[in-house]
Amino acid sequence: KPFSKEELRARIDVGFRVLNLQADLADAQSLLSIERTVIEKIILKMQSAREFDSTNVRCLSLPVETTSGDVLFSAHSSKNTQYLMLGDFTGHGLVAALGGPLASDIFYAMALKGIPISEIVAEINHQMFNKMPTGLFLVSTFFEVNSDRTKVKIWNCGMENILLFRDHHLIKKISSASLALGILDTFTVEAEVIDVQPGDRLYAYSDGITETKNSQGKMFGQDRLIQAINDMLTADADIQVLADTAVDFRGNVEQLDDLTVLELTC
Repeated sequence: KPFSKEELRARIDVGFRVLNLQADLADAQSLLSIERTVIEKIILKMQSAREFDSTNVRCLSLPVETTSGDVLFSAHSSKNTQYLMLGDFTGHGLVAALGGPLASDIFYAMALKGIPISEIVAEINHQMFNKMPTGLFLVSTFFEVNSDRTKVKIWNCGMENILLFRDHHLIKKISSASLALGILDTFTVEAEVIDVQPGDRLYAYSDGITETKNSQGKMFGQDRLIQAINDMLTADADIQVLADTAVDFRGNVEQLDDLTVLELTC
């Protein structure tokens, strides 16, 4: 057929440009993937640099990606006081995990010296505010268990209700008393002090479990979590059953947020 050589050449040139752009994009994606893998390994090593003290603790973690925006720390001070922290950074994945090593270093360095949790909370908040990008904040819960394990101080900074179980039954909820960390440069929050008995169990959890949705758009919610904990304690089951229950509820729906649950036995 008759054709214009100039138009054919232009179309061929466009085709070559598209192919070159696709090749450049593939190279860029490959480089980003390699760099992401390296950064993830660095973050994971930094987060695991401190030894987690699992005394009287059970926990489960179900991250969306390799790195999690949820953090969990536990340590005993020289005075045999147990310190714990559960935190949930905004979002999930690599960006959310960036603050984990910073929070970990502060927590363990201060906790092992026996510095009061109130000062640890203030320091983590200060560092989050000054070093993390705007919009990246940390909802968190802190526990301080005295040496004879009769009292627990709790700081709930923007997290879901803390649940206290006794003899397999829920007896108390401890709600948030302050903003998340990293929003304001300085703030103070009073701890709630509760008396506990041997065998009492405290549960803290990220909203990844309560906000798990099924195909009908319904959330797993706190009531289902409470029932799942009750069933777990009655059956003397592993804490992993809580994650299994949430996954079964979700069905084929994609997991959207990191899921972490902490159980502290008094």
